[in-house]
Amino acid sequence: MISSLSEILLLTAVFTISIFWVKSLVISNSSEMGKTAAQMSAKALEAGLKKTIQTHAIDMSTVIDEKLVEIQNFTLLLAAMTTDYFSAPENFRSRALVEVKEGVKPGGSGFSDLYISPNANREQALREARVAGNICDIFEQVNKLDGDITASFAAGESGYFIVTRTSDAAYHNYDARERSWYINAKERGALSWSAVYAGIAIHGPTISCSAPYYEVRGGKRTLKGIAGNGVALTNFERIIEAADPGENAVVFLLDSNGVKLFSSDGSGIKIDWKTGAVVGENLLQSRNDDLRALAVRMTNREDGVMEIHQEKQIQYAAYVPLEVIDWSLGVVIDGREITDPLESISKDIGRLAARANRSTNNAIFFMLLALAAISAAILVYRVSAVFFLARRIAEPITALARQLEDTGGENLTTEVTVNSKAAEIRQLAESFNDMKKRLRLYVAHLEAATTEKQRMSTELELAARIQNSMLPAAYVPPKHLPRAIEIGAQMNTAKECGGDFYDYFFIDDDRFAIVIGDVSGKGVSAAMFMVIAKTLIKNHLREGLPPDEAAEKLNVELCDNNQQGMFVTMWIGVFHPRSGKLEYINAGHNPPLIRLGDGDYRFIKAHGNDLVIGVTEESFYHKHEVTLSHGGSIFLYTDGITEAFNTENDMYGAARLYRVLNTLRALPSKEMLARLYDDILTFAGGAEQSDDITMLVLRYAGSKGAAGGSAGAKPT
Repeated sequence: MISSLSEILLLTAVFTISIFWVKSLVISNSSEMGKTAAQMSAKALEAGLKKTIQTHAIDMSTVIDEKLVEIQNFTLLLAAMTTDYFSAPENFRSRALVEVKEGVKPGGSGFSDLYISPNANREQALREARVAGNICDIFEQVNKLDGDITASFAAGESGYFIVTRTSDAAYHNYDARERSWYINAKERGALSWSAVYAGIAIHGPTISCSAPYYEVRGGKRTLKGIAGNGVALTNFERIIEAADPGENAVVFLLDSNGVKLFSSDGSGIKIDWKTGAVVGENLLQSRNDDLRALAVRMTNREDGVMEIHQEKQIQYAAYVPLEVIDWSLGVVIDGREITDPLESISKDIGRLAARANRSTNNAIFFMLLALAAISAAILVYRVSAVFFLARRIAEPITALARQLEDTGGENLTTEVTVNSKAAEIRQLAESFNDMKKRLRLYVAHLEAATTEKQRMSTELELAARIQNSMLPAAYVPPKHLPRAIEIGAQMNTAKECGGDFYDYFFIDDDRFAIVIGDVSGKGVSAAMFMVIAKTLIKNHLREGLPPDEAAEKLNVELCDNNQQGMFVTMWIGVFHPRSGKLEYINAGHNPPLIRLGDGDYRFIKAHGNDLVIGVTEESFYHKHEVTLSHGGSIFLYTDGITEAFNTENDMYGAARLYRVLNTLRALPSKEMLARLYDDILTFAGGAEQSDDITMLVLRYAGSKGAAGGSAGAKPT
């Protein structure tokens, strides 16, 4: 009996020690499980946040780049139109503007003001201002199409300054030729963006996009001035808000010198109006090591995400360079975006672990009571009971902790499973599975943003295919006019998907249409705009409309919902093969060359100021006629030929085109175009082709008795 009692007591002691060992194991595993879960959550949340802010930075940089490209397109339009005015002033009316003088505030019914520099030759400046003044109508259209443009301007080498009236600001004693935006564009000889300066029109920080305009005569360019558009830095706040960066995000722009130009929290640059100096925080000189490191990466035009520690707080900053201008965009988010959710998850884990511990203590208490009542039975089942209870209590918790360790911080796909009847343990496992499911959805959402960028690349390739597929098939003479017309056409595209196009087709048995055009800009939007313009003009000509009415109808349709401010230059002709008569309009396109009979090619003189298509619904177009005789032809082309440059930055020009074309005039159409393109490549000397090169020639083989000449068109 004593031996049995001793054995029972010994077994009871062993059993009690085993139970408390199990309790210790449960508590230890619960603690490890909580640490593992917290580490896994922290890694997933940090990775997700970095991807999110990087996506925001890329999206907003894309929005700003698109806006800057739109302003560049308008600036190039101003420079191109002003070049046309000075290259052929006889084709445009003289535009007299009222000069604003010292002591007089701007006013009157006009949209623009004229200022003459104190250092200018007034007579010469006023004379050239009357030619450049034609650009005021374009100013008005540009400012209506783009509300972010603060002011449009044209400044001449002779000292005049034409600017849109945006306020009561006056430019007295102002010489535009001394301004940085003028000097930069003049020295580069091309479009350029200025540094930030104190804008007079808005009384605040401003940048300008400017480009030179010329007088082009005989293949020689003479600089006449600089045209451009000014943009207030405060307008970037509206552009950024439209991109929806998020409630807690701070967006800022950094220039190439490390100066913070703009910030959505209001800490951008300011103007010291006493001295006119631009004052701003330079992050390269910050006392904070992390901010200096961030500024170095941004001024080196890198992209990425980094942590910033300020005043015992952690922030995450994503940065990406802008493509159009030498700036970099940054997005900063408070680190509490991670720590707050992580703290909430840790509290949930702690509550679940505490509940499991209480359940374990209750189980141990009731087991000890049962042990006192059934101590005799324990003598028989002592070994099996110890292992049974140990496995029942400890094994599910241990297995759950092991699965969490195997899952790791980056593997969110494996579900946690537990084989236990304890409701608290099952609930703990379900909570972890639910948490991993939410994290998977969050990561999937971030990965979708990367997939969208890949889709855009595919769309760009597709747009290039669409542009090539829209070209007409090879010309096949109809049976009723087997030898009346010979057609040759060739397009050589630049690297980017551009907007050049041409088309030819029979409207009916007596009318043959030829069309050539050039859409502003590059890429997907230009290709899509080209498809719409080409399809609509073909439909209108086949409706029986003459070229001028077809162009006006097309212009109204393209102006409707033209939110990107795109436009197209176009030459539209309708040829009558039986008589040799050619009706046509020229909407801002390059002047064609015409050959009457067996003579030389000559440029067709411009007919007034027909505007490009797609700018304003009020535009109208003038129809002209010319008659081709036997052997006569007309040559159409885009500015990719005349504005082709060689490695020394010399332009191919209209004079060389005229000379080369006449040396090739006796060749068949297709061979003539091929030889002309070879001459352009020889001239370029390896310089990269920057624009599409498109050309089309129609040669008439009508009766030799047909009269040659012109009705309303003058070859020069």
